[in-house]
Amino acid sequence: MGLPYVAHFYGHDASRYKILKEYASRYLKLFKYSSAIICASLEMKKRLIDLEVPEEKIHNIPDGVDLKIFQPTVSKDSIPLFYL
Repeated sequence: MGLPYVAHFYGHDASRYKILKEYASRYLKLFKYSSAIICASLEMKKRLIDLEVPEEKIHNIPDGVDLKIFQPTVSKDSIPLFYL
């Protein structure tokens, strides 16, 4: 189809060495055929580099929003916001 394949890593799949060892050959194929690899942190990016993913394929896209840029609107009718 000519469409790029993009894989996402969010922690468990690239941080558990037992899983990595068990699926090593599959991960190598995934890294080879993926156009891009998305990760959610710089630490995950380091782990993927350690797994020999070419750095130019890795794109760090953190979960969440930057509250310096996006401010919630609060009004008397709004639902209370809770920050964790």
